[in-house]
Amino acid sequence: MDSKVSQGDTLKKKVTYNPFETGPVARAVPSTEAQREIWASIVMDSNATLCYNESLAIDFEGHLHPDILNLAFQELLKKHDALRAAFSNDGKTFFVKEYQYSPIGILDYSNRNRSELESLKKAEVEFKYDLINGPCYRATLVKTGFASYTLLFSAHHIICDGWSFAILLSELSSFYVDLAKNKKIEKEEAHQFADFAIDEYKHGMDLEHKAYWLKEFAAPLSTNPFPIDFKRPSFRTFNSARYDVVIPVDTVKAIKKLGAVNGCSFYSTLMSAFNVLLFKLTESEDIVVGMASAAQSGLGKTNLIGHMVSLLPLRTTIKDDIPFNLFMKSVRSKMLDAFDHQFYSYGSLVKDLKNIKRDPAQMPLLNVVFNIDQQAPDQGLNFEGIKASYNTIPRDFENFELFINAVSSGDKLILECQYNTNLFSAATIENWVACFIELMNLIAKEPSRGIKKFELPYLKIPTGNSQEQEAKPEALLVRNPQVEEKIKSIWAQVLLNNSLSVEDNFFAVGGHSLLAIEVATLLQDEFKIPFSIKDIFEHPTILALSNKIGSGQKEPKENLPALVANALTTVNVSHNQMQVW
Repeated sequence: MDSKVSQGDTLKKKVTYNPFETGPVARAVPSTEAQREIWASIVMDSNATLCYNESLAIDFEGHLHPDILNLAFQELLKKHDALRAAFSNDGKTFFVKEYQYSPIGILDYSNRNRSELESLKKAEVEFKYDLINGPCYRATLVKTGFASYTLLFSAHHIICDGWSFAILLSELSSFYVDLAKNKKIEKEEAHQFADFAIDEYKHGMDLEHKAYWLKEFAAPLSTNPFPIDFKRPSFRTFNSARYDVVIPVDTVKAIKKLGAVNGCSFYSTLMSAFNVLLFKLTESEDIVVGMASAAQSGLGKTNLIGHMVSLLPLRTTIKDDIPFNLFMKSVRSKMLDAFDHQFYSYGSLVKDLKNIKRDPAQMPLLNVVFNIDQQAPDQGLNFEGIKASYNTIPRDFENFELFINAVSSGDKLILECQYNTNLFSAATIENWVACFIELMNLIAKEPSRGIKKFELPYLKIPTGNSQEQEAKPEALLVRNPQVEEKIKSIWAQVLLNNSLSVEDNFFAVGGHSLLAIEVATLLQDEFKIPFSIKDIFEHPTILALSNKIGSGQKEPKENLPALVANALTTVNVSHNQMQVW
């Protein structure tokens, strides 16, 4: 709030949505930095929202009672505020709706063929949530046989992460068992996401954690281009496919034993081997791989439901010909340091770093994520007398160019490999996974061998030029002083910088995707033409933007149904109300 605004002042603010339209609101709090980062990517490209659909298929075998399952699901809605979430149309405010009875859907597919159930699953991962009006989850119970059911349970990642899903399923089974026995459900006090969001708003990002990551990336990256099969598009795409492979049990046991002998976790041992594979692919000694970290554990709030996952950019260096058993210990140390400094978001790091390249064709810092999902043997499901298990539903959109999720349960390990189909062929991904298995076997046999001495003769390295992008004809830029001054004024307002030139790159003078959203909105209001965040990326200077605006060659604004709400009128907003806005 501006200090010049007194308590008694009123401000004029245009309200373009009604948070009460879909029911009473219990709380309104600022969204978290991580949620706003997701929002920014969705505004940039409407298909990006499909990258954040998290969908599970929970299969039941036995005499399940749908009515009791529905009541158990209602208990989840009552207990966790994140499941009752909705957002303001700029993504900056997180609304918690009052609990309202919302029954799960019931479908009978017992006389239909399997392909129709698969079509239902595909519809789940392709559903575009209305994040403004909510709900941001879906639940449908499908009867598939005489005593068999499948629960399709999905949520948008902006309100729910993998840790949260595991907790929700465990609680769902517990509530179901209690209700089936006519037992009173114990009202265990649950941590609420709104409280976490308020705490982050009050205290901001952890300064010690910020200092750690800025130091980690103080030296400019010297990574080689990641090999791809096809020419990189000029703007990021999200089309993807998933390739799943079961790792041989002997390989899993050998890698676990190697880790135990060297004091390393299964995850850090796998991560070390994966880094070696990336080294073989890129011949780059400077490697960055993303890894996910659930904040619930670090906060000591294990039953907290919400978007709590942090993307940590793990930077490792392969110097000389270091033996693998020494390298894996250095990776373990790096991973532990990263987990100890997880309360500083990836988006914040990207905004604060000045020495990285901003490219609308790819994410900054990293393109590859390697995650592990370590599950209990029963997946945390106990429906007493009903056999239950779940699987993630593959989606056709992914935020990262290559995302590998290692699902571990006992000695069973499945690699779920999600890859960008505009960059990689299925044959390439299959080859890389096969070579990764071979590499793990070689490492387990000779862990003291130098990393550079491991040979993978069948490793396919694509010849597509990862730096080459779709060429665009170079436009002749014409000066338009009036338009330039208006754009410069908007930039100065958003960037808090009055020393701008028409050739300054928005992202080189402190701009980032969240600020680009504000600029696009202000430009649209000023020039009365459709404007998107893509325009900022494609025309990042004042001179280029003025030519884009003056050319009259604007494309129609992309329809974003999940981010549009009914317009209301302009109203007077008090100082106290403005605090909520």
